Amino acid sequence: MVTGTGTGTGTGIGRGIALVLAAQGLKRATSARRVALLDEVAEDIVSRGGHRPVVIASELCVEDAAKTLTDAALAGLGRVGILVNSAGGSRSFAELHVSEDRWQEAITLNFYRLRQVA
Repeated sequence: MVTGTGTGTGTGIGRGIALVLAAQGLKRATSARRVALLDEVAEDIVSRGGHRPVVIASELCVEDAAKTLTDAALAGLGRVGILVNSAGGSRSFAELHVSEDRWQEAITLNFYRLRQVA
């Protein structure tokens, strides 16, 4: 069986990808910051006949997020064949000179953590 995990699966594109892959029979883990939204996704997947996903609360900007997410996904699935990164999104940089913290958050969320999980 193909297994996979995804980040940012509580809403939007990530949620849509989770539902489509589950409909194809993929056994998966879902992760996002808000567990209540992940529980809704899990119930939606099960109500459509899919496998109940492993639900993982994950804040990717936290330093040990990649290890925590990886460990939880492997514990719940045994192995991961597909990783879908739907976390992140854009940050408002309407002004050219935003704080270094805002730049680092965007880079960490969209690039560093994905590389560390993969």
